[in-house]
Amino acid sequence: NLTIRNNYFANPILVETTDGIVIDTNEFDLSNTPSNAFGILLDGSTTNSIIEKNEINNIANGIIIEDSDSLNNKLSQNTGTTSSLMVDLGNDGETVNDLDDVDTGENNLQNKPEITSAQYNNSTRTVTLDGSLNTTDGIYRLDFFASNGVSQASEYISFFVDSVTNNNLSFTDREISVPVRGILPSFITATSTDQSGNTSEHSTPLAVDSILITSCDQLAGGNPASVANHIEDDYTAFYRLA
Repeated sequence: NLTIRNNYFANPILVETTDGIVIDTNEFDLSNTPSNAFGILLDGSTTNSIIEKNEINNIANGIIIEDSDSLNNKLSQNTGTTSSLMVDLGNDGETVNDLDDVDTGENNLQNKPEITSAQYNNSTRTVTLDGSLNTTDGIYRLDFFASNGVSQASEYISFFVDSVTNNNLSFTDREISVPVRGILPSFITATSTDQSGNTSEHSTPLAVDSILITSCDQLAGGNPASVANHIEDDYTAFYRLA
């Protein structure tokens, strides 16, 4: 039951044959490691892990789970700059969803959500989503991330919990809130996690519908004088003018 928390790492973490490890709220800068490396690797029947709120930067893959006996590993709210996958189940590249999620393997090769539409509302700071999840029946947590189109999880947005019945969960006009100081997503991805803690890979980044700014008042929260402060913080770089 080892916990690794609130650390800075310039090298990857390898976990082998461990039950119940917690790795959370760490920062990784892996710019000096091989370009095809990883941030965290769970290998050799590693089970019941909680890997969350880590920032993993300058690497190909963020988190790899390898070994078909590695199960019930919950991955939540991990973000960063990755050139390939934030989560790789099997260390073999992107895993394609299978019908009704009957396959087995790392984290049961949990199917990922499919997002079909995402629209940002700049007045309410919400994203309205349409999509679905095809998997085994049960209760699932769906986590959503802002993406720049390359890194799958540039920043965490929000989540919701819902039930899958008859192997399907469909959601229409489901709203999630963007954090007050969070970046506004040009693209969005999602993961799903079952009740046992098996988390999927990220869905393919989907472009978010155009973001409208109708006035400086809206951009600056009612105070036009604060626009300059937002610009200094690169806060406006993620708005697209229509």
